[in-house]
Amino acid sequence: MQNIKAGEEYNLSESECHGLKELITLLTFLYDPTKNCIIFDEPELHLHPQFQSFLLQELRKVAGNPLTDPGKKIFFIITHSPYFIDLKTLDDLKNILVCHLNKVPTFVTELDADDQFVLKKFLPRFNTHHKQFFFSPNPVFVEGYTDQQIVSILFEKIGINIGASGSCIIDVGGKDELGVFYKLCKLLKINCRIIADLDAVFRGRLRQVVCEDERSQNYVQQHGIGANLSNEIGDLETHLSSIATRILNQETTIPQLISLKTKLASFAPEEEHSKRVATLLTILKNDAEVRTVLDAPNIASLNLIIGRIAQLHNAFKSCNTFIFPKGEIEHYYTQSAIDYMNIINKDIWFHSERDYILQASSPEINTEYSDLITILKEAVPVIEIKIKKHLKFEIFEWIHRVQTGIAKGEVNNKEDLTRNTKINYVLYNQILELQNLAINDNRTFECRITIRETLTGTPLEVNFNQTTNAHNFDI
Repeated sequence: MQNIKAGEEYNLSESECHGLKELITLLTFLYDPTKNCIIFDEPELHLHPQFQSFLLQELRKVAGNPLTDPGKKIFFIITHSPYFIDLKTLDDLKNILVCHLNKVPTFVTELDADDQFVLKKFLPRFNTHHKQFFFSPNPVFVEGYTDQQIVSILFEKIGINIGASGSCIIDVGGKDELGVFYKLCKLLKINCRIIADLDAVFRGRLRQVVCEDERSQNYVQQHGIGANLSNEIGDLETHLSSIATRILNQETTIPQLISLKTKLASFAPEEEHSKRVATLLTILKNDAEVRTVLDAPNIASLNLIIGRIAQLHNAFKSCNTFIFPKGEIEHYYTQSAIDYMNIINKDIWFHSERDYILQASSPEINTEYSDLITILKEAVPVIEIKIKKHLKFEIFEWIHRVQTGIAKGEVNNKEDLTRNTKINYVLYNQILELQNLAINDNRTFECRITIRETLTGTPLEVNFNQTTNAHNFDI
């Protein structure tokens, strides 16, 4: 290889990055005319995302059936990189084989007309972020980017790394899209979770696929709720419509009901589902006030609704679909005065909430968002790492080294302790910090250390002396 500008031999092995050398090797195999079927095992290794995209485009140029076109080749790509999942058509989706731990690989064969319609609209927006679900054993889908941001940041702030369980939070942009991803994951046998707004119970593709799921059918039958989930939701809708009509036709001076009447009157006839959601939100928030304008049949309907809605939430949970009981994620915000029936300043409220959460402490987060965190912990798989158990053994090993060093007269003060190579304070300083050391003439001593807050979430202090042993030591 010649360096044209310098006019001398170009030493590729010494002068170029490993990624470019890897790419040249891959391209050499790709354009080898003697090979018409090639398996690329983790071609993303050492390649920047741009190089990965470049290689994929080169693969597309010659991909095809060599039996009908000798100039084409068949490729199998084994990858952990979303950059090699390039979905331009629904046929591309059918070419993906998803491998699982201790399970048979899965793939998509057929999609019904509704799913194809939604997916075709979504494919132009199908970015690297969305493609995570092919690699995650527990992907969690939410409707919008505000949900994704708030959920992800909350987990980070309370010290839970959801990636430890193979989870990731993916926003898909709508209720119908939630339903399609639900369906895709079921076909691919991926154990996905859905977090959705309350109105998803009453409309959209998500409601349809949950009602068709055998798990929801089994739940409503085993708990004596009814024959199937769809019928029970329909029954609930009938009662909500009846109460909405009653409230619209009643005079009242109660502010909450005046607001509801105004809201109900603003809906067009085809927005019956929105009327039901507004009525349900008011019932859940202002039960006593609603009862004042209802007659006996509608009070009976209200009692049924209150008892039934929790059962329907649980039926959705049986399919790993978790509904916000208060309505939407905005109803759990603490930094803005939210009108529960008029969520109109979503972007402004979101940025205010996000800014607050980013600077708030873990105790503040747990207190102010307790209801939301309870829902999220149930919805998102979490692996709890018992860090204190592991710290206990590591710290006691260090304490034993300190005890030995002091007993032998090798350590006489704090400076000796931090410099002693056997005690190796420099290494252990990653998890603890020496606060005080007092050594008596008879080699008895008292020592105080603190464990780094980044490991435990809260400041922890440990005191020990020459009598501390593995049986009486604890954090």
